[in-house]
Amino acid sequence: MILVTSNYHVPRAYLAFRKVLPPEVGLAVISVPSESGSAAGMAWRWARRHFLEGWKYWGYRVLLRWE
Repeated sequence: MILVTSNYHVPRAYLAFRKVLPPEVGLAVISVPSESGSAAGMAWRWARRHFLEGWKYWGYRVLLRWE
């Protein structure tokens, strides 16, 4: 399976798909980040997006482990 999502979202999306489709299923998940077009001078948006995605990623790691 090819998982295509934005470049900053790949780690969390991969975790979610691996939870639904564990390696025992025998389906390979290949993640491909898409290019996100960003306007010049919008570094604060990039930083905010990556900061929030980092928190979500670690939240997923903790919650999926307890499930």
